[in-house]
Amino acid sequence: MFTHFLRSIHIIIVLLFFPILVTPQELPIDTKQAYQYFREMQNISLQDNGKLWGISFYGPMLFVDPTTRTIVANQADLEGNLTKQGEVFIGKLPVEKNIANTAMDWSGVKWTMIIWPLPEDQYDRARLMVHESFHRFQDSLGLPSTNPANSHLDTRDGRIWLQLEWRALKEALRHQGKERRHAVEDALLFRAYRHSLFKPAENEERLLEMFEGLAEYSGIKLSGRSEAVIVDYIATQLEKNEGKESYVRSFAYISGPAYGILLDKEKADWRKNLKSTDDLGLLLQASLSIKLPEALEDEATRRTKDYNGDALIKAETERENAHQKR
Repeated sequence: MFTHFLRSIHIIIVLLFFPILVTPQELPIDTKQAYQYFREMQNISLQDNGKLWGISFYGPMLFVDPTTRTIVANQADLEGNLTKQGEVFIGKLPVEKNIANTAMDWSGVKWTMIIWPLPEDQYDRARLMVHESFHRFQDSLGLPSTNPANSHLDTRDGRIWLQLEWRALKEALRHQGKERRHAVEDALLFRAYRHSLFKPAENEERLLEMFEGLAEYSGIKLSGRSEAVIVDYIATQLEKNEGKESYVRSFAYISGPAYGILLDKEKADWRKNLKSTDDLGLLLQASLSIKLPEALEDEATRRTKDYNGDALIKAETERENAHQKR
């Protein structure tokens, strides 16, 4: 019994003076996989070489486990809150910091923060990492972050004319020449008419498209997909997102890439000297020298028939009636 007591004392002493080290396998984030993702992002940035926005996408990044708030970062911080472990840096995110896919200032560094785990699909993972990296440096481009309400996109008419705009954008992406131009004109007409119905719509939509829309465009553009696959991917997203419960926040993730890719095809240097006051729709309109008709309502209503507008209007009217009944 005395021998057992001495052995227990010995174990306690060892634990006190030689604390157990947390191995990478015991962390909620696989550090080897995290390092692989950091390398992927670095390679994406090297391949871009500043061509998209004149800035390197690779910079301070950290992945956060939302349950334990464990951090795995690609570099040290400036206040000594992270500890180097192999090729990465480990720490804990303070409770006062919100966990989200975003850019944030913490411990003396502006980071790209991404919630762990990341998507398994390499293209979707690249899209996410590039999107959030864009938010880290967008201020330096003169494109500050904004979060306008866009509550009009929860109304019947806001939803109808947004979805008609998307249907026309989808046709524009899938066609060329005169057919593309005609479809772009339809999209811009539906867009302009929607803006005429809601006083804050034009500015609020523009602000979010320049914030989330450009970030998503960048993510898709540098995701590793071929140009043809990118066009098909965005056209598919326009179609898949019809009938969603709400577009207030999500619409820019769909509209932004569509306008960005169409601008790429019409005016390769459209990103040069881009300002926060610019409007992606107006830029595309100017690049194609499109003049919209003055009678917006009459012409927009007439052209809905080319996009199965009657069925859409009926569905959205029923949706709104059900909403009002609830």
